Amino acid sequence: MSVANRLVAFVNEKSVQSSGKNNAAKAFAGIAIVSAAMALIAYAALRLDAFLGLPKIMPGSLAWVGMAAALPFILSGLFLSLWCVKFFIKAKGTPIPLSPPKKLVTSGPYAFSRNPMITGYFAVLLGLCFLLRSLALLAILAPLFVLALTAWVKAVEEPELEKRFGNAYTKYRKMVPMFFPKLKL
Repeated sequence: MSVANRLVAFVNEKSVQSSGKNNAAKAFAGIAIVSAAMALIAYAALRLDAFLGLPKIMPGSLAWVGMAAALPFILSGLFLSLWCVKFFIKAKGTPIPLSPPKKLVTSGPYAFSRNPMITGYFAVLLGLCFLLRSLALLAILAPLFVLALTAWVKAVEEPELEKRFGNAYTKYRKMVPMFFPKLKL
């Protein structure tokens, strides 16, 4: 059995056993963990910029432009993530893989994206790139974080959801994009 299959089985077993108690506390603990991880990534990026002698993505005289560009990304990413938590709590679960909702969440932001919370994290990271003016964050660490989350979703989360929800998840996955909503022109 592959590592991914073992992880799917482990997450599935724990999610089926989840009690559904203290969901708000668990959800906000999950957000705190992800926030700490993003803060560590940002710190590592600044250290990497200094170690490699990388230039800022905007000169100091334009630092205010970076801050102005960062704000909409960070605020929209935080809003989207908190909006997702609301729908998980309403479904008596959390976004934490070991304490998920007992039913498939397909409303609210999940009507437009299968992983809107991760899309929110991407927006926050992009905002941090502008705020910190970090080339290492923009070109190295944020893309690695995105790739790691995408690999987790494809290798563990989606197979576990398919195992737990069956055909309902398969139909949902075919209709709703993974991260970014489809633009209808």
